[in-house]
Amino acid sequence: MNAHLPRRQSIDGFTLTELLVLVIIVGILSALAVPNLLGYFSRTQVDAGAEALEGVLRQAQREAIRRSQTCAVVIPTGANPVVRTATNTEVAGSNENCLPARNLSQQTGSGQQAADLTLRNIRIDSNLTANPPTVGFTFKGTPTNVAANTVLVISSTRSPTSGRRCIVVSDLLGLIRAGNYNGTPTNPTEANCRIRPQ
Repeated sequence: MNAHLPRRQSIDGFTLTELLVLVIIVGILSALAVPNLLGYFSRTQVDAGAEALEGVLRQAQREAIRRSQTCAVVIPTGANPVVRTATNTEVAGSNENCLPARNLSQQTGSGQQAADLTLRNIRIDSNLTANPPTVGFTFKGTPTNVAANTVLVISSTRSPTSGRRCIVVSDLLGLIRAGNYNGTPTNPTEANCRIRPQ
């Protein structure tokens, strides 16, 4: 009896061929977009790290002037550095408490001070020769290291060749300038730092 009834075709959904074409197109677009997205994340992380480091240096300079005493910051080179205030034994005359607390939630008993700044997935290279590497400011706001301009290069540990930033602290006046770094980060020079206009 049912042999003579017409068959109804389904018009809902996609065919297998249409789904395969869609999956292939999405795969191609993802393969093109993901590397650009990862590079973007690395660049924004480097920018944020450079801004935070520049902020710590400017704050140390302001506090040295305000308190009329030396304020020095330890800036370790390498990956995932923890920037902190220098002790009096590391830099003579430096006030260990010259930087106010940046984030009170960091006081968790991990050995870090409240003013410590951990730069995750960031690498710092510099021309500093002291051990530990420090940038200090006198009560006049001038650097304690007057031998040469201090050059700090900030790069990503995930993508070290994309988007390097630099910070230069001038040796005589203590001007803190930031820019983009072109060149190899080992033994950085001021000539490779293109300073951004302020």
